[in-house]
Amino acid sequence: MPLPKSLTTVTTFSRRLALILFILLPVLGFYLGTQYEKDLAPQAVTTDQVISPKAKQPVNKTSPTASLKKNRTDCTSYCAIKEWGIRFYTTDANKLSYAVENDSAEFYLNDSVTKIEECKSVGLGLSRSKAYGGEESIKLGEYYYRFAGSFAVCDGDPEGYQGSINQLKGKFFGQFHWPQLQNSLSLIP
Repeated sequence: MPLPKSLTTVTTFSRRLALILFILLPVLGFYLGTQYEKDLAPQAVTTDQVISPKAKQPVNKTSPTASLKKNRTDCTSYCAIKEWGIRFYTTDANKLSYAVENDSAEFYLNDSVTKIEECKSVGLGLSRSKAYGGEESIKLGEYYYRFAGSFAVCDGDPEGYQGSINQLKGKFFGQFHWPQLQNSLSLIP
């Protein structure tokens, strides 16, 4: 059965309607997709959500990290975060310390490695959340844990860019993103 000519004729109105739908439908679909994604995981932890302890604590005018220094805890053969009841293994863990604030932990090189405060931050953190944090998160007990951060070169390293401080920071940064490190994350027995 042939359709009436009035339904198959291309008019100015039909061209404009087609153009509007061609532009509007993908934009609307994208917007609805992003809203759906937000509804699926409203508490998902991302790299941007790792909170630096520096952001919340008052800063001493004589030393920018003096207030954090007293809150750091040194690691031993394992890095055990007692406040959360978890631990993980990494080589040279005895050269690390950490500071915990709420659901974020930030890692530092300890005093045996360097006395230069601006070189101590490893640039990595461990966050925890009760909501699923994506494929890179590990569930222990009632929390999901995830390592995140970014490597930053220490300009104050006396040996320069390839110096021992930057080499050690790079080593930790590499290990924190390896599945072996994440698989070593466990509850403290």
